[in-house]
Amino acid sequence: MAELSGEPVTIAPQLDEIDYGEWTGQSFADLRGIAQWRDFNSLRSCTRIPAGELIIEVQARVLALMEILSRRHPAMTVALVSHADVIRGALAHCLGMPLDLVLRARS
Repeated sequence: MAELSGEPVTIAPQLDEIDYGEWTGQSFADLRGIAQWRDFNSLRSCTRIPAGELIIEVQARVLALMEILSRRHPAMTVALVSHADVIRGALAHCLGMPLDLVLRARS
């Protein structure tokens, strides 16, 4: 996209995936046995990943970036590239969807 448009690519830390803290590197099979993992997947709005982030913190950072870019480039189309929960958080906000329902958003 950048090559076609002639615009530079900028790396934005606000688009980094959710910080999975103590769960980083663990398989879904390993996590299934952890009660807090099940809570995280049913109540994302208020379940913090151990030593990680709340989904609302992820949502806040991506929305802040979207606002900055909207003001900086009012007449341009800006493409943001990210992954999973970052996209879900932004999408939930734009759709007026509660964060606890973000897993319903699938590609």
